[in-house]
Amino acid sequence: MKKFKFNLEAVLKHRKLIQEQKERELAQAKAALIKEQESLVALEREFSNNIDEFIRSLNSRLSVTEVILFNNYQTSLKSRIKAQAIKVSETERQCAHKRSQLERAMQDSEVIDSLKDKARDKFQAEASLLEQKMIDDLTTTAFARKQGR
Repeated sequence: MKKFKFNLEAVLKHRKLIQEQKERELAQAKAALIKEQESLVALEREFSNNIDEFIRSLNSRLSVTEVILFNNYQTSLKSRIKAQAIKVSETERQCAHKRSQLERAMQDSEVIDSLKDKARDKFQAEASLLEQKMIDDLTTTAFARKQGR
């Protein structure tokens, strides 16, 4: 009996490689998103801590220069927070795009897998039918020999 050979095996392997590549890209995008989110949280924490420190220093006398410096620093932090929030948003979009690419690659692989399963089932059915025919032929031949004696 001959061995099952799927004609699209090379295509299936190629699609599986693409799927693995898309999985790695998604993992990298997720790691980048986590990094950007952590940077945003750190900036927000620094903003909040700076306000707390300013409030504590209100008990002592602050010069006008110190108040201006605080205000300038907070303004700078606000703009950095906005810029970082934009980076986070862009990284989230990239992550979603990578996820959709992975889903598409998985669907492509599943289509070929399905074709392979159908081809294997057909091959096994044909092989089983052929085997049954051979058994029937042997049985008929054996019966005919037995009757001929």
